[in-house]
Amino acid sequence: MIKTLHILNPAAGSGHLPDTRTLDGEVHITTRPGDATEFLEARLFGGGYYRVFVYGGDGTQNEAVNGIMRAGAGKRTVLTPVPTGTGNDFFKLSSKMEEETACDVIRYNDRYALNVLNIGFDSAVAERTNNLKKSRFSPFHGASAYIVSCGIELVKKTTEHLKLSLYDEANKRENIEDDFLLCLVANGRYYGGGFEAAPAAEPSDGLLDVIMVKNVSRMTFIKLVGLYKRGEHIDKKTLRPTDKLRDILTFRRVPKLTIDNVHRFCTDGEISTANGSLNIESISHAILVCGAGAQINTESYKGRGQGKSKLRV
Repeated sequence: MIKTLHILNPAAGSGHLPDTRTLDGEVHITTRPGDATEFLEARLFGGGYYRVFVYGGDGTQNEAVNGIMRAGAGKRTVLTPVPTGTGNDFFKLSSKMEEETACDVIRYNDRYALNVLNIGFDSAVAERTNNLKKSRFSPFHGASAYIVSCGIELVKKTTEHLKLSLYDEANKRENIEDDFLLCLVANGRYYGGGFEAAPAAEPSDGLLDVIMVKNVSRMTFIKLVGLYKRGEHIDKKTLRPTDKLRDILTFRRVPKLTIDNVHRFCTDGEISTANGSLNIESISHAILVCGAGAQINTESYKGRGQGKSKLRV
């Protein structure tokens, strides 16, 4: 029998949450950063089948994923994001999952992410966006906060000198080193409140979409932003950068990679620091995800986590 858990983050987004008296199952309201991870790791450890509804944004979802993975419960737990945050970017995919879907998870060093990991310009924008959202005097929220942060960071236009070692499915290594304006490692497609940064990404294919943008002029970057937001920088059919961007954008799809010379990065909207190196890999079909309105099989999970994605977008 599957048990139902509800994780509610009152600090996410506007703080509007459902009346807990209307929820069937166990309810846990988070009180601090890391609370959801600690609760789920302890609650799910040792066995049992669960459906976990997560009320919050991408950051709360990230905490839930880490708790589920640390408990070794990815194949016996169905994660259902409920969008009460400001970005809710992975929800744009999970809402289309009409039944439980075995999704990949990004493992970086000793932590996990479900959506994206980004370095450079994007990381700086995410940090500034979070500060704008937290300020009670700021008129900017959601996508508007992200766009304003983009403008501010564009004026500063800092770059990162990164060394990447990318390993293909045959474990053949490719080394890339350069000054990058941004570097994105994606399992999902959207971030920043709706930017379709990785339009070709499939969350259940065992691969990570890696997008690297070289240091370019501000004018060139401004031209790029519109394409980046609409997902028109990558050709979904050829899986290559569009013609006008091939000189400044590098795109790879790999199961694992290492990035050196990293000092600050962002995962699912949350800022972290690194000691210089990130070891990143896709954990194939590691966690079950489904939309809030989806019905799931409550009798047996035998064989779950091995099938192809049911996602159609």
